[in-house]
Amino acid sequence: MSTTTSSISLLHTVLTWWQRPAPALPARQAVWPVTLRRGQLYRLAAMPGQCLQASGGDLWVTFDGDPAEHVVEAGQTWQVPIDRPLLVQALSDARMIQC
Repeated sequence: MSTTTSSISLLHTVLTWWQRPAPALPARQAVWPVTLRRGQLYRLAAMPGQCLQASGGDLWVTFDGDPAEHVVEAGQTWQVPIDRPLLVQALSDARMIQC
């Protein structure tokens, strides 16, 4: 299976999951770095201006109740724009670090 096909399949899985009621994952303060396995979800209490970096893998990020989605690829950084809990899923084995 090609990387593109695998990524599309994983994205379909994520979107299908997103349409179901969300599990009760408590938002928490991270202990940095956060290591995530492919497919693992992490709910994070983040603050505006906080900077996250994907290290060694890709992350899918969204806010509770917000249809906007963001993909942070390995080596990229992303700045939290609003004060709402984040839902992060590893699209591959990854580490999330605060930058």
